[in-house]
Amino acid sequence: MIKANQAQFPTRTLCETLGVSHSGYYEWVNRKPSPRAIANAELTQKIVDVYKMSDSTYGRIRIGKELAAEGFAVNHKRIGRLMRIAQIKGVSRRRSYTVTTTPKSVFTILNICNNIGYEKEKIPKRPQCRSI
Repeated sequence: MIKANQAQFPTRTLCETLGVSHSGYYEWVNRKPSPRAIANAELTQKIVDVYKMSDSTYGRIRIGKELAAEGFAVNHKRIGRLMRIAQIKGVSRRRSYTVTTTPKSVFTILNICNNIGYEKEKIPKRPQCRSI
């Protein structure tokens, strides 16, 4: 915000308005990236390379296995966090399932409308139901 408005207002005034010391601001601007930030940037590049190699299908688990095969021991949670930051998303497999019966609600509606119920239960006939 300070950098965006430096053309219109003095830096010292902007820092005072935001409650930041101007010396702290300049120290922050000139600070070098931390070793962890550098490692994350390198790891993100490797993650992107593996992701592109897999035709944009691998998720955090498979990317982690690929990186482990290359000799990089990285936690899958860190890989997932870096993938989220880089806006990379793996393709999940769809689970297949077979429908073996019709839902019970269909039979219940048919039973009520046709006045077909269990022998023990007597369902009153409804005039608003039409026979199907």
